[in-house]
Amino acid sequence: MQILMISSWNSACGIATYSSNLIDELENKGVRVEVFSDTSNFQSLVKLAKESTADIVHFQHEFGISVENEALLSLIGKFKTAGRRVVITTHTEDALFNVLLDGIADAIILHHDRSNLSNKNTFSRFYHIPHGVPIITMKTPKAELRKKYGMTEDQFVIGTCGFVTNERAVFIENLINEMSGFIKEHKDFYINIATSSHRNDPDGKYANMIKASLLMVAEKNGFSDRVFINTTFMPTEEFRERIFTFDLGFAHGNPVVESNSGASADIVSCGVPLLVNDVNHFSHIKKYCDIVGGTVKEYSERIQQLYLNREVLKQLAIKAKGAKEIGYPQVAEKHIAIYNELIDRAKQPVKVLRNKVEMNPEKPITISLPNSFWQVLLVYHKLQPYIKKGYKLKFAIQNDGLLDIGVLKYCLKGIEDIFFADVGMQHDPRIYKLHSRSMSHNLTTDLEAFFKDGHTFKDMFGFDEMLEPFEMVLGDYAEKKGLEYKGKHVVDLDTVDLDSDLAKHLTTPLREYIGICSPLKRYENEAKANKYGVKFVVEDIRTRFAICKNAQMTLCSFGDVYIYCCLQRLPYLTDSKAVWQINSEPWRN
Repeated sequence: MQILMISSWNSACGIATYSSNLIDELENKGVRVEVFSDTSNFQSLVKLAKESTADIVHFQHEFGISVENEALLSLIGKFKTAGRRVVITTHTEDALFNVLLDGIADAIILHHDRSNLSNKNTFSRFYHIPHGVPIITMKTPKAELRKKYGMTEDQFVIGTCGFVTNERAVFIENLINEMSGFIKEHKDFYINIATSSHRNDPDGKYANMIKASLLMVAEKNGFSDRVFINTTFMPTEEFRERIFTFDLGFAHGNPVVESNSGASADIVSCGVPLLVNDVNHFSHIKKYCDIVGGTVKEYSERIQQLYLNREVLKQLAIKAKGAKEIGYPQVAEKHIAIYNELIDRAKQPVKVLRNKVEMNPEKPITISLPNSFWQVLLVYHKLQPYIKKGYKLKFAIQNDGLLDIGVLKYCLKGIEDIFFADVGMQHDPRIYKLHSRSMSHNLTTDLEAFFKDGHTFKDMFGFDEMLEPFEMVLGDYAEKKGLEYKGKHVVDLDTVDLDSDLAKHLTTPLREYIGICSPLKRYENEAKANKYGVKFVVEDIRTRFAICKNAQMTLCSFGDVYIYCCLQRLPYLTDSKAVWQINSEPWRN
């Protein structure tokens, strides 16, 4: 079995440390692992997808150090096209990201699975595997390690570890300030901060500023000789030796952080009692820790209690040693089981589902749209195959602007209701690419945004683009009014928005601007013989549509009339200069 692990590596990074611990155990169990660490270089990863012969490709994903989501999905597709099975571990669990991955990756590993996806019927298989803890044995006695790092055997040592991020630094600073009087009074109290500067602080300026602030507090209170604060990246050996000197560790997490803490896992792996607050950041190790409230004062009070009650501290140490049950050897076994399952699945013939899944005609198709007449017409036209099968449509329209759209309920067959509400499109237009094979009963789309992103009408649906025009009931008044223009005029219905030379010629006979507009040339002979002119019309929407049916041609900008003429195969001319409108034009007449 050969695994390609795509992960940060050999650097001051929690994901790199996690990957190193996991890979060590995988290799101990006979798995061959190749590591690719250029995790944000899309071109290199594409080349890798072409060249890799691994059985499994495993992404260790963290936002900010991996390629962007769209590129990642593309990469997964490329690896799968090349015949690789793809596993991804998401170190920061995000609901939307999980939705994007579902059906793309073969397996998705979550450290705490707060939505219980591992027990749900998803497209991809989700697995809940807790963030592991390293299995560490230290042959050197604690007394010797303390002597090595400037502590005495009988001191009470508290400490923490990890990167000096802003939040961790502020908490440590506030905690030492809160406890300064207690530390000053108890001369055997020692603080061992085994931290290092973050990769976003490469020159260590921020970490050293925090160190200077803490030492100032210590010096002011007379315990500067009983505090150690590290600011450079610490070698693994020293890092673990310093943790072994702790009598008590502490770690604090933000409630919004979804990734699991590797640094805190290191502390409990050394059998050191650990204080944590009840947040997802410590979900993997909470059962092995002492849970405290999240305030500095609550941490301070608990540390002081344990300093005075060493028997309770001993019980917490026993509790911490139980974390070995989620050690990396066990985590590696679970990974190997997933890898084997995917490899076996690759050997099995693909099952083709031949039964067509039909939607239920008893349930209306509800479509949410902005308040835009032309978008309703366009979607309605594309849903003709469903309407012919007896489906009913409901349109939820953004409640702003004019509400002329409501008339379509009475004009078009199959529309059960048009209602107006806040469908969430003013500030966050949602764009969906709709295909007949995968259409659900609830669709939300902003077609204008879709086109402006460079798509065309053909991108939107899987239907035949040459569907027949649909019937629209316009009413007796509108139909009668429309007949007044039959064969007599080229009709302009959108003068205000026309933005080319056409607008200058609206009061002249048609023949005066033949040649300016090439689509009108086919009408040249009739124009010369009959002297058709341009007629400007202002009417209600149904009458406007009826006039379009009878006019020689309709001059219009992009909008309701334009789309109506397109869909009904009526002659029109538009002069819009907006690239997205021209490129998205469904039919040229």
